[in-house]
Amino acid sequence: MSLPVGQLVYTSFPEVGFKTLASPDIPPDIQQVFLEQIVHEFWDAYNPPPTDYRAAYFYQVNEHQSLFGWLYNDLSDDLGRSHIPHFASYYWEGSLAIAHLDFILTCLEIGPITIIERLKRPTPLDKIIIPDFCNYPPARRGVRLSASVRKNSHHCLQQHQLLALFVPHETNESVNTLLQLPPEHSVQQLSPVILELPPTPTPPTITQSVEHLLQELMAKPIGIQGVVLVSPEGQLITAPMGMDENSALIAAGTMLYLGKNTIDELNLPEIEQISIRAQEGHMILTNLNFGAYLLVKAGKVLSGLLEGEINRCVKKLQEQLQSSGSATTVSDSLVPSVLATQPAIDEVIAEFSDAFDEIESAPDRSDDSEVRYRGRRTNL
Repeated sequence: MSLPVGQLVYTSFPEVGFKTLASPDIPPDIQQVFLEQIVHEFWDAYNPPPTDYRAAYFYQVNEHQSLFGWLYNDLSDDLGRSHIPHFASYYWEGSLAIAHLDFILTCLEIGPITIIERLKRPTPLDKIIIPDFCNYPPARRGVRLSASVRKNSHHCLQQHQLLALFVPHETNESVNTLLQLPPEHSVQQLSPVILELPPTPTPPTITQSVEHLLQELMAKPIGIQGVVLVSPEGQLITAPMGMDENSALIAAGTMLYLGKNTIDELNLPEIEQISIRAQEGHMILTNLNFGAYLLVKAGKVLSGLLEGEINRCVKKLQEQLQSSGSATTVSDSLVPSVLATQPAIDEVIAEFSDAFDEIESAPDRSDDSEVRYRGRRTNL
């Protein structure tokens, strides 16, 4: 099998600055997806990765269009700026089958066929062909993928889910909007000590009363756009209302991760509530105890009104969870079985956390507070 692919590159060029290059066969909308879903998501200019960092990624735009490639952290550009991202990406059109997936994953392990000279002025890119069995000398090193990454990618494809895979070289952790692969996954096979750690608390039983309370909160005419219950490990306990599963997983996992880091840094017993505010609206995560958190997404609404409704709902939910006790998790009909591989919170954030650059854990805020949203400081 060989694979004809187009090329995309994003990096800094002399006398030009940061620029996206693409071979002529790549549609403009795909170039925009490359910028928004890969470059902007996986590179944080305010918190760049270490020198010599590299990672591999695979992003399915839809069932017939895919982007895959590598991210390298280069040293400097002609203006003396350090930590320069170099995204080398391939674009492939075709219906993804297991054979294609394995071929692409092998290519990611080997590395790019060619690499553009970043210290020279940009030149046009041409369409290339990845040869049979990926039999070529790489221009730069690729990223090793574990058997777990391949296995779970196969499972995701078989479930007809679009892949969004990101694997840094340093830890070989996979950050996937559909499948989250814990870094302990491969360690468990080598070190039985991991198995002696306390088990993850069982999520609470979700009764019809709990679901009814969530529906009531969702129906409040105050701009609430989505609600869901999640576990302390970032798993979905209920089916999201008003949010797709991927968005709920990313938001909950990111906020839980930041909350955990705040607890560790400040030596706090626990955090009751995490709130993020931006011009677009609010994202609030509230600890219900009993092994559950309430995640609420809202648009532009008065903070006091929103938090008042959330607090009233939280008290009712706590009463229901206390009466039902901790038992089994929600049925498979509510949350797809693919979510069973959702990891602990330490690996959920990874490259998606640039959307939450600053966070305040206090429930009350003044209207003139400042937050960072996607790298931009915004006065609210």
